[in-house]
Amino acid sequence: MTTSRDAVKPTIGAVSPPRTDGSLGETDREALRDLIRGFATEVVGPRVLEYDREERMPRDILDRMAELGFFGGTVPPEWGGLGLDHLTYAQLIEEISRVDHILGVFMSMPSALVGGGLLRFGTDAQKEQWLAALARGGIFGGAGVTETQPGGAVALPVSVSHHAEAICAEAGTPVIQTKLSPVHLMEVSSHGEVVFGASQSGGFLWPGFLPAFDGAATLVELVAMLARTGQPLSKLVHGLPAIHIAHQGVMTPWEQKGMVMRTLVEQLDGRDLVLVDGVKVPEEDGWALVLPDPDEPVTHVWAEGPSDARAGARAQQYAVRLRQLLRSGA
Repeated sequence: MTTSRDAVKPTIGAVSPPRTDGSLGETDREALRDLIRGFATEVVGPRVLEYDREERMPRDILDRMAELGFFGGTVPPEWGGLGLDHLTYAQLIEEISRVDHILGVFMSMPSALVGGGLLRFGTDAQKEQWLAALARGGIFGGAGVTETQPGGAVALPVSVSHHAEAICAEAGTPVIQTKLSPVHLMEVSSHGEVVFGASQSGGFLWPGFLPAFDGAATLVELVAMLARTGQPLSKLVHGLPAIHIAHQGVMTPWEQKGMVMRTLVEQLDGRDLVLVDGVKVPEEDGWALVLPDPDEPVTHVWAEGPSDARAGARAQQYAVRLRQLLRSGA
């Protein structure tokens, strides 16, 4: 009879030694994914609910992962790792995270938050003492994320819901509005006063660690937040306000984009406009944002309101206004 400990026999290195340049063919990569998927399903799956309820991490599972070489990741072989390419290792972490995302964090540490710093900045002696032990699963790394400037600012694109600004205001945190461009968001987030940034598409930045989108750092911060609040993520999400944002696109010839935006600003003279990116018109219960597309002959209209209907009506109002400007040639 096969026990759960014997359910997955081969190690990562035995299944597919990485090539000298760290890359793998698709056949080799699929074999590694099968190995991780089998371990997650047959070894972790039957126990994950139990140890999650008990708020503990079974050491025998971690030891078994170490035996199978799961922690070697992108660490070079000379420091006890596997030298895998980042794409392959990200896929392996994804496979085990389908069953238990915390094990995915454990797997990432030797190659990312902890081991990455050692590999880049550590001495040979430090790598031998710590990096090799991390890669072999002899020790485990953790990351403590703190604010270098408590009460720092949050960077958000002008198109995010006004509820986000309200949440920040309630916490006494100033908001720096940015353009919708991820590049501009990262540029603003690199300034010393910004402690968190978020994009319109759901990317998150933690400038104290890295002023770029980082899923692993976000997961660490999320777990830390849940630990502080003592509440499940579902309850926190349920407590967030409903967001109603509508969008319309208005075909706009390239040669008329400048005219349309100038005329719109003139027509809205006297209003409290936000001109960080396009023209944003704040309202008591939301806003409207008119923004030319940088790559297509289109002008975007986003609008927020207290309901889907109100948001849609507001977007329609400004879309009609733009089409009238285009017809008249202003």
